[in-house]
Amino acid sequence: IMLTIDLIIPKQLESDFVVKYDTRTTYVNDVFIQNIITSKNGMYKITKNALSDIDSNPFLSIEKTSILHISLRGYHFAKQCKKQIEFHLTIYSSIVLVFIMLIFSSFVMFYRNRDMLFIMGSYFTRYFAGPFVMWFIMWDNRWIHIFTLGFL
Repeated sequence: IMLTIDLIIPKQLESDFVVKYDTRTTYVNDVFIQNIITSKNGMYKITKNALSDIDSNPFLSIEKTSILHISLRGYHFAKQCKKQIEFHLTIYSSIVLVFIMLIFSSFVMFYRNRDMLFIMGSYFTRYFAGPFVMWFIMWDNRWIHIFTLGFL
């Protein structure tokens, strides 16, 4: 429920600045990717062309969800223009997978026929979906954000 509410309510902007960025590029899904390290939020993977003016102005605004504080995208201001920076390989890009695992786990809980679907779903929920959702909640202290509704 909190994950769904978090995607609907308005997002918040947090100011940050780039401490360091890699000069090497890697190639992921037909896109050249570089790593940036920010002072507050850690490391992000962004496209190579997003770093064109980072030396002149290292300040970023990072858009985050209000409750779970998931980083969605960044905004860079350089030469009087606002440039949107998409983050790659984040949990928000695979949020559909988290929803599918949560829905499938709920489906298995209410599906009571003793057949192959129930057995496979039970094993999937027990050994894959459950630990994945627990990892999602424990990563970046999201369980604290859920209990405090994002105020911490």
